[in-house]
Amino acid sequence: MNRRDFLYGLNASLGSVAFTSMLAQSARAASRKQPHFPLAKAKHCIFLYMEGGPSHIDTFDPKAKLEGLHLKEFNRSGEEQSAMSSGKRYYVKSPFEFHKAGQSGADMNRLWKNLAEVADDLCFYRGL
Repeated sequence: MNRRDFLYGLNASLGSVAFTSMLAQSARAASRKQPHFPLAKAKHCIFLYMEGGPSHIDTFDPKAKLEGLHLKEFNRSGEEQSAMSSGKRYYVKSPFEFHKAGQSGADMNRLWKNLAEVADDLCFYRGL
C-alpha cells in the first residue's frame, strides 16, 4: 500500500466518523421536544426509607383476621415445598395494640404517641 492509498483510506474513515457524529447530534436535537404539559413541581416531599425499621403491619396496618388465626398452623396445600418452607409455620398476630387516631380514624399502633397527634395530617397509602 502506498502513501496515497493510505491517506485516501484514512480520509474515508475519518469522514464516516464525522458524518456519524453529525447524525447523532441532529438525532439528539430532534428528540429534545418540549412536553405537551407543564412540568409539575412538588412543594414538599417526605420520603421515609426505614430499613430495619418496624413493619407496616405492626405500625399502621392492623390485621383483624390474624387475631382469630393467632398461633394456628399455616398450611400450604397444593404448593411445592422448599427448604425455606419445610417444617411447621404458624400465623402470628401483631404484638402491639392498635387504636383509631385523629378525626380521620387512622389505624395506628399505640406506640406512636406523638405521631397520633398529627394523624390527620398524614397520608396513608394502602395498596400494592
